[in-house]
Amino acid sequence: TQCSYSEGSNKGREMEEKRTRGEPRVLEWVSDVPPPPVPKTNWASFMLERIAAHGENIATIDALTGENRKYSWYLTSVPKVAGGLAAAGIEPGHSVILLTISHLDYPLLLLAVTYLGATCVLLSPDLSQEELARSIRVCQAQWAVIHSSAQRLLDGAQTLLPTGTLRRVWLLDPGTSSAGHTLTHLLQAQPIQAHSLGVESQRTVAVVFFSSGTTGVPKGVMLSHSNLTVPLWLNRYAASLLGGGDEEAGFALMRVKYLMMMLVLPLHHVYGYSMITGNLYIGGTTLLLPVFSPQRFLSAIEQFKVRLCPVVPHLVSFLADTPLLDRYDLTSLEVMFSAAAPLPVSTHTNIINKTGINLMSGYGMTEVASVTTNGSVYGFCLGSVGRVMPYTKVKIIDPETGRMLAEGEEGEVCVKSLTVMLGYINNPAATAAMIDSDGWLHTGDLGYYNSDGFLFLTDRIKDLIKVKGFQVSPKQVEEVLMGMEGVGEVAVVGVPHPRTGEAARAYVVPKPSARLSPALLQRYVAERLAPHKHLTGGVELLEMLPRNQSGKVLKKKLIESYIASSKL
Repeated sequence: TQCSYSEGSNKGREMEEKRTRGEPRVLEWVSDVPPPPVPKTNWASFMLERIAAHGENIATIDALTGENRKYSWYLTSVPKVAGGLAAAGIEPGHSVILLTISHLDYPLLLLAVTYLGATCVLLSPDLSQEELARSIRVCQAQWAVIHSSAQRLLDGAQTLLPTGTLRRVWLLDPGTSSAGHTLTHLLQAQPIQAHSLGVESQRTVAVVFFSSGTTGVPKGVMLSHSNLTVPLWLNRYAASLLGGGDEEAGFALMRVKYLMMMLVLPLHHVYGYSMITGNLYIGGTTLLLPVFSPQRFLSAIEQFKVRLCPVVPHLVSFLADTPLLDRYDLTSLEVMFSAAAPLPVSTHTNIINKTGINLMSGYGMTEVASVTTNGSVYGFCLGSVGRVMPYTKVKIIDPETGRMLAEGEEGEVCVKSLTVMLGYINNPAATAAMIDSDGWLHTGDLGYYNSDGFLFLTDRIKDLIKVKGFQVSPKQVEEVLMGMEGVGEVAVVGVPHPRTGEAARAYVVPKPSARLSPALLQRYVAERLAPHKHLTGGVELLEMLPRNQSGKVLKKKLIESYIASSKL
């Protein structure tokens, strides 16, 4: 595999060699960039320091209405909204739910809640009433800010909770509010000073994200103020690098490069959050598309001359195949960044060949606040998710014995970082199962490093299919199927089988006008893989795969559907 290195990036890797008698060399992979100092400040204050430098520049734009917010507006509005929340009785340590689409004022509320020292709980408006009620109970929240489109959802959830659980609810947008509690009223409050934290910033919960729940019940991930500020330091490092040692000159160049970023990702997901806060930090403009459609997406790129667009693999796959691409002028789009789910090599190659867009990828998870590896700033290697970030250590272990593995050996990816979560809210057992006594977070992902320090992900431990005692990687079977002409998307899962225990079953979305059949797909795999990897569990053709908002395929739903239909 051909790998390249970015100018000024960590061209090598610092290796910590650990030898034990009779064992091969094993490594912990770390960056050669020195780790940042741990910030001892309120995250919102940290953000506002940079926001103040961006003055009258436009910070955010609603792609549907054209309405915008300037950096100067955030600078004056955050202390006012925080003051209004405090006047209502919200104190440091209280939990405030933010339940809304990706609204123009989402960043304002996120900053205001954390500014006063409270915890912002970011929830999806696509939850069911039962899921929302459970999340409110887990977080012990007493306050909420919502979009009017989520009013009915919240009303239903409150019927499942003790009366008076939520003391007050504010509307983010103009809507019906009998009590008159709206963002407009909060903006009229007296401004307050930020809640000072100091060393407590490392232990004070700023934000709670909920894990995707693709393999179980979603858990509330507690991230501290320090967890959130450390990744932003990377922008300072990149700016200094770009500006030849002059940070402000570097920031100016970054603003030109990423002058217009479009965000279609949900802001309640850590991926969307990290992209918009990173862009606010450097002073770029973020175009928000709160309601997605292919035509709106492509039209917005053309209209606003978008230069950077973070995406998920599902969207990359769509762009590679859609005939709509030729109807719009996308020449302004220079860079796409893919994360949140694995990006097939074939999809990566197709989009580059078709559009010439520079497509980069990275790897991270909610529990580490941001990305762990990056495939853009620190070099590029096709099929890889990049190289380790400056504040992070990564090791590969044997998931059964815990033994550290050397380069090229596949095992579980473990992470130690300044951004590792405080834990799962009110769930110490799940926290202990995720983070060991030495501070290593066990991701559940399988992967390996090559000799150049690039990380390759191979599968999820929980997704492995056990056929007659053999382990089958769904990702390997998926990649084979993606090589077949006419296959648009695919998901392979393990389903119960009377003779083999489990068997591989494929769900395939054909490309438009493609002629595929289950038998044809089964034969294609049988000609290329060992017998225990064959699609003995069958093949089903679908119009689309079930996904969550971050683009991850809901494999659990596919398995449940199969079991229900088979009456197993």
